[in-house]
Amino acid sequence: MQWLSVNNNQELWLVVGSETSTIGQAAETALLKNFNVIKTSKNENGERVYLDICNLESIQWFIKNFIKKYPWKKIKVLFLNAGSMIAGDTISRWNFFKRVNDGEMNINTHVYNIVLVESLQREGIIDKNTKIIYNSSVQIFSPKEWFEDYAKLKNMVSTILLEDKDLDVSVLILSLVKWTHMTKEFEKNLRERDINIDEYIKDTMPEWQPSLDQVEYITEKIIEHKQETKGKFICLDWGITRNLSKDISKDCIYFDKKSDSFKEIK
Repeated sequence: MQWLSVNNNQELWLVVGSETSTIGQAAETALLKNFNVIKTSKNENGERVYLDICNLESIQWFIKNFIKKYPWKKIKVLFLNAGSMIAGDTISRWNFFKRVNDGEMNINTHVYNIVLVESLQREGIIDKNTKIIYNSSVQIFSPKEWFEDYAKLKNMVSTILLEDKDLDVSVLILSLVKWTHMTKEFEKNLRERDINIDEYIKDTMPEWQPSLDQVEYITEKIIEHKQETKGKFICLDWGITRNLSKDISKDCIYFDKKSDSFKEIK
């Protein structure tokens, strides 16, 4: 396990996600040229700093050592990519807290995004000047069958983070990302239900899945347009949401390459 060596003029960017997260890796690539990136995972590997987001002791350990290594330094950008697909299960108000208290990883992986942010905020490691990007899904607007609970948890975390007026939060809205573990798992789930993924994509998301290059691109644009993106849902592009217009809130925006600016989805 290693911490980065930085001077007082260098800014820090924290990426929270799994070792295998291709979305997290794309986000890392986006700003490596401008930031020093602290990467976390559940497995120690090279320069990655161990942080198990589902473990309060691990979060406390991370914070203690961050303060020791970087006294008086704040995180400039926090990219939250911790979440798991939950299929075929049911979350209700009656069993939610029981499942959290039972330490169910599928639930806690989502919920502990909030615990981490609150812990970093309390210790002054992040503040109102920190850009927080929470990676969510287009499903929070239009949940797909069998993944309603995943959408519900992503929506809950997004809402709680956005309601904190002392934080600068943007929620990144992605659909399935091609050639990733997420797509493979989704395809496996569809196959088990005798549904062909090509037909499913054609019917529900025709030709508008984002690529990892697009994830990298939109992450850069969110940072470049820090104030415009505060408190907003950021869709990767208009195509992802064009068939969901009736479900889109007024706080949902997309980046228009022609005008080189963010625009509201109407």
